[in-house]
Amino acid sequence: MKMKNASVFIAVLLLVLCSTGLLAFNGSVATADDYTAAELNPAALMFGNASGIAFEDFFNEDKMEGRYKIFFNGEGLAFVYGKDGSRNDYRIATSTKLFRNFYLGGDIYWINSKIKNADY
Repeated sequence: MKMKNASVFIAVLLLVLCSTGLLAFNGSVATADDYTAAELNPAALMFGNASGIAFEDFFNEDKMEGRYKIFFNGEGLAFVYGKDGSRNDYRIATSTKLFRNFYLGGDIYWINSKIKNADY
C-alpha cells in the first residue's frame, strides 16, 4: 500500500512539474538583461546593462518586414515603441531593488493608444 501511495505521489508531482514548465528546458526569460529586458525581464533594468537606446528591425531573407521597435532604457525605467503595419505598440517597464540580490519589475503594455485596454 505504501508503495502504491508513493507511486501515485511521484506521478502527480511529475504531472504538476511538467504542466508548469519547470522541467521544460526551453530557456528562461529571466536571463534577459540587455536592451530586451524591458519586454522580457523588467526586473533586470536595475542592473544597468539594459540602459541606452536600441533599434530592433525585423527582416526575412528577401526584404525588410516593415515592423520595428525602439527601446529607450534607463536604470529602473524603460519605454518601448513598436510599429507593425497600422499597429502601434507601447510598453512602459519599471523595476526596483527590494534588497540585496532581489529585484522586482513590472510593465504595462497597450496597442494603438488604447491605454484603458492595457495588459499589466
